[in-house]
Amino acid sequence: MWAAFLFARPFGQVDSKPTMLPILLLLAGAAFTAPVAITAANDYQLSQNPETLAAYVREYYKDTPVLAAIAECESQMRQFDKDGAVLKNPKSTAIGLMQIMASLHDEAADELGIDINTTKGNLDYAKYLYEKQGTKPWNSSKACWGKGVSANTYVSPGETKLAIAK
Repeated sequence: MWAAFLFARPFGQVDSKPTMLPILLLLAGAAFTAPVAITAANDYQLSQNPETLAAYVREYYKDTPVLAAIAECESQMRQFDKDGAVLKNPKSTAIGLMQIMASLHDEAADELGIDINTTKGNLDYAKYLYEKQGTKPWNSSKACWGKGVSANTYVSPGETKLAIAK
């Protein structure tokens, strides 16, 4: 069966030479798969690798890149601090990757069954907030994330600085 799939020709073409198109599509699909699901067991471990977490956040928000920009500005793509505790703003009740104000949103998040203390919960609730209020909850950091964002693309603040320096 696999041999028939690997050497199948599109639209019923008959040819003695096998095509590599199905194999290439299969391999390309593997490169563009969604990030692994975050579980309680791997939540902290994922957050300890900033590049992996940043890639996860960008993939998670691929349809709303402004949220990835906000995460970078609000928390430098971190959910936990160096001691393993949920990242907290010392001057407010903002927590996690998206710096969601726990004092304002804990109850609503609980009603939705979302735990904003987890990476996935923080991202999920931020998406919910964005759908309800747009970027308004993060306007205080707009000077950081607003410069690198257009309707459909996102350029990180670091990339923006590099482009300006060139």
